[in-house]
Amino acid sequence: MGWEKAIGACLIGIAGIALAASAQAAQGFSPKDLTGVWAGGPPPKLDIPYNAEYAAIYKQRLDDAAAGKPYDDPAGRCITSGMPATMLWGSAYPGEFFQSPKQITLLKENGSVRRIRMRADHDSIDDTPTYMGDSIGHWEGDTLVVDTVNMRADTVLDRRLAPHSDALHIIERIRRTAYDTIEDQITIRDPKAFTKDWVVTHVMTRKDDWELREFVCQDNNRFVMKADGTTTIKDLKQ
Repeated sequence: MGWEKAIGACLIGIAGIALAASAQAAQGFSPKDLTGVWAGGPPPKLDIPYNAEYAAIYKQRLDDAAAGKPYDDPAGRCITSGMPATMLWGSAYPGEFFQSPKQITLLKENGSVRRIRMRADHDSIDDTPTYMGDSIGHWEGDTLVVDTVNMRADTVLDRRLAPHSDALHIIERIRRTAYDTIEDQITIRDPKAFTKDWVVTHVMTRKDDWELREFVCQDNNRFVMKADGTTTIKDLKQ
């Protein structure tokens, strides 16, 4: 009966290999395929190399926030956070990538839309700075390299306070390193605000069982400031 046990063990081993191969095939992917729903992890800690002028601006904002006078961040008025905050602060809202040969689009659940145009230069750039800026991309092997310029100077690098100038320039190297993982290495330049370029890496995780839902920021403005300076929560049924 020894040969029967040996054959049985062999068949079990073959079945196990087949199941493992099937599971791997189910998660087979192209590194250049970014489509799907992705969620960011915890926000990264930013160690920003400000020059003296912008360090003073940042400190003043921090002091004002601690004193109850926060900076009027556009996101607080339901305006998109812009770049690079849209990529760095992905833990609050998931996003879905849509991809075509000419453009890669990121739609965030909070309504922000980022367009990465697959072309070689910024020749058709609009003269008016925008929240997301002008992003152009190209592939270097399996890495999507994205160059973004022409961003508004009144957005922030983090969720609320960290400033930058109108010279902000962002270069990303976006790689799908595994079936369920995208790594975005972001180099941030701003010769008017920083003493040097700096790099921060953000990781996004694929969520196959998620779908984006409608989110209307204006419907979420429930906090009402009263005359005495205190706040109350507005009844949305009123």
